[in-house]
Amino acid sequence: MGIEVKNLSFSYKKGIPVLHDVNFQLQSGKFICLLGPNGVGKSTLFKCMLGLLRNYTGEILIDGENTRSLTQKQLARKVAYIPQSTAPVFNYTVADVVLMGTTSLTSGFSSPGEKERAYVTQALETLNIQHLRDRMFMNISGGERQLVLVARALAQQAGILFMDEPTANLDYGNQVRVLEQVRRLSGSGYTVIQSTHNPEQAFLYADEVLAVKDGTIAARGSPNEVMDAALIRELYGIEAQVESLMDDRMRVCIPMSSLNMRI
Repeated sequence: MGIEVKNLSFSYKKGIPVLHDVNFQLQSGKFICLLGPNGVGKSTLFKCMLGLLRNYTGEILIDGENTRSLTQKQLARKVAYIPQSTAPVFNYTVADVVLMGTTSLTSGFSSPGEKERAYVTQALETLNIQHLRDRMFMNISGGERQLVLVARALAQQAGILFMDEPTANLDYGNQVRVLEQVRRLSGSGYTVIQSTHNPEQAFLYADEVLAVKDGTIAARGSPNEVMDAALIRELYGIEAQVESLMDDRMRVCIPMSSLNMRI
């Protein structure tokens, strides 16, 4: 499924724009990083594309369909959302949390059946976490919980996954584990759009970068095309040096202050 955003603008308060004339088109089956510092409109852009905010101007097309013409249930069959974290009121089993992703596939008065439970098994196996099936969600590690939320999105049977800074609350090892699994999903045909303020994640995992500044797209392209010292300065207001390690994907962004400390 492809996504096209045309002339998108949005304001929470009249006269104070959060998004201004945003335009881009994304191909299906790609890992896209929405990159930028806090407060530049990344989460608001997600909410518009997810249909959570409707009072925007412009158009958002998913697989050629204008999202304004879709009900929430119809939209849920196209896109799934993976938050930074979640804390259920009750401590459900992992299987039950993943099963919640199938809500849009059933009618309002029916319970999940064998088909929906098969989606749960498939999602857990895809992410290699089937051993967590009967564990209580709040009793597993943060990285495991994040993978369960990804599994819940897979059980939803949507082709587009929106991830809003999914590794923000994870240690480095769990960040890598989650993003490696998500990268594998994009390689199997899912379209993954991840918001992040971490340039290294864009270097390591993204097929394409959308750099956001002041509510608009400051740069767009592959990490090697757009990720340089000038863009880091524009986004984050710091001087940095972008260095290649073993190959083009293994690149790092080193603040100049760190380089000075080495001398």
